[in-house]
Amino acid sequence: MGLKRAMVIGLDAADPVQVKRLMAEGKMPNLKKLLESGVANENLAMIGCLPSVTPPNWTSIATGCWPRTHGITCYGNQTLGEGLDIENVNWTSENVTADFIWESFAKEGKRSIALSYCSAWPPRDT
Repeated sequence: MGLKRAMVIGLDAADPVQVKRLMAEGKMPNLKKLLESGVANENLAMIGCLPSVTPPNWTSIATGCWPRTHGITCYGNQTLGEGLDIENVNWTSENVTADFIWESFAKEGKRSIALSYCSAWPPRDT
């Protein structure tokens, strides 16, 4: 059996209707080629988790876990004893409590590359 490769491309907050229209108009030819030769949800929509914001959804994709399990539930959080106007960024890899898929691959001796992935900074040792 030959080497199998996979690639995940995400367009955060992209409107699937507009993406399909732009591809039909020839304005996104490379994405159209990738979709024609790969696999995608028919309507290009993603059924995400709640809350429907970037950090928990991207972390769920990368870990296969719901926010309650991977620990990223929003853009930031408040610390007990601090004012509610002080929000700490919490969507860094230090706060992710589940393995990323590329970490699971590494444990099995497989290689992977993650580029500009939300919640994956700073890189963790694998």
